[in-house]
Amino acid sequence: MSLFKDRPGITGKLFEYVGSSCGVPMVLYGEKGCGKTHIMAATAYKMGEKFPMQKMILAMRFIGISPQSHSIRNTLKSICEQVRS
Repeated sequence: MSLFKDRPGITGKLFEYVGSSCGVPMVLYGEKGCGKTHIMAATAYKMGEKFPMQKMILAMRFIGISPQSHSIRNTLKSICEQVRS
């Protein structure tokens, strides 16, 4: 049983984006408490199921969750370090 209740088509749109070759970063934004973190965490979990043999880097950051993520410089630096390694 899944605890995740998809908002109308959001995960479908995220999977469509991941499968595309647009080359533009995606930003999910909304008001505090609207479920952004839940949507991204559930989508990241499902990515491994949907694309099990694909080599991909999931550079996901939850902005504002930790002291380090309050600084855009630290956030971008950690993404670059993850991609580089």
